[in-house]
This record gives sequence, C-alpha cells and structure tokens, in this order.
Amino acid sequence: MRHAHRQGAHTLLVPSPAGPEAWGWQGRTLSRRSGDRWLRVVSQPLDKPTGHLWDGTTAAEAQLPRNIPRPRVLDMLDWTAGGHRYRAELSELVPWPVLQTGGPVLTDELDLPDIWWTQLSEALTTLAAVPTTR
Repeated sequence: MRHAHRQGAHTLLVPSPAGPEAWGWQGRTLSRRSGDRWLRVVSQPLDKPTGHLWDGTTAAEAQLPRNIPRPRVLDMLDWTAGGHRYRAELSELVPWPVLQTGGPVLTDELDLPDIWWTQLSEALTTLAAVPTTR
C-alpha cells in the first residue's frame, strides 16, 4: 500500500506524501497529506467485486448536497498491478488534524474545537434527509 500510495502521488503529479499515515479498513486504504492536498489510496483484489469501500468517495461527491462540509474530490486515478486494482483519490486538505492513525476505530478521546462539533451536528441533520441504498 505504501508503494501504491507513492505511485498514486507521482502519477497525479502531487508532492510525495508526508506526515502521519492514516490506515483504513483491514489495511485496504492508506491516506496521507500530499502537499496541500489529501491522498487516499484504496486497494481491492481483482477477483473480488468492488463495493462501498471502493466507490464511497465518488458516490458521496455525486449524491450529497453541496452544503454538507467535506473535502471535495479534485482528481482520481484507477490502475491495476500485482493482482489488485487501486484507486487514488486526491481531495482538498481538511484544516483539522488526523483523528485516528492506528486504524478505523477511535481509541482515544477527541480534543476538537466547538465549531467542529457544531458543523458535524449540522451536517448530520442534512445528511439524514439524503436518500440512499447504503
């Protein structure tokens, strides 16, 4: 995944990834800062069907109302190598620190400003009205 992440950054012409790694579900995603952007790479074995982990970012970009605060997807790249498919998703960089670097489950109490919680509450209220099959 680290090699795929570097390859995604190189191909998308963004600076080499730096800062803490943010690993996702079962090591299938790796995200890191890349210059003034955020680069997420997801992997999937070629013999397995793609699903929510694979297309969640693009589905959200297409289906969610614009007033829900979130980083916008700026570019995307798909490729295959070594029996896997990869997708690199280049997004805007959120001005908040990474909340969890050791995996997808929070293990420490969060220390976030009040505005973060206010925006989360407003976003969840708007999100609750969005129809989905998920």
